[in-house]
Amino acid sequence: MTEQPRSTTRQRLHEAMERLSSALSRSSTSWSQLRGDSSALPVSKMDNVDLPALHAFVHGLRMDLPAVVAGLTVSHSNGPIEGANTKVKLLRRQMYGRAEFPFLRQRILLA
Repeated sequence: MTEQPRSTTRQRLHEAMERLSSALSRSSTSWSQLRGDSSALPVSKMDNVDLPALHAFVHGLRMDLPAVVAGLTVSHSNGPIEGANTKVKLLRRQMYGRAEFPFLRQRILLA
């Protein structure tokens, strides 16, 4: 099997990235104006782009459409809780084998 010259591969990659960029820029205004209507999702605009990875991404969005719409439209987030969980897990890993639970609890409360 012969390899394609690097310039040809690079050119094809560049063209694919240009198509992806134009598809995403066309739909970016629609994403920002989304207000809970799943029929307004701009995924149909991305069907015309000949990129298999983008088709897989769009398929995943369609499979989980209610969660995608809720994530884009609901104003509250569980980010602060996730941050606290991450901090506790980090401290627990740092304290592994060094001290018992009361010391770990104290370090979490002081952090």
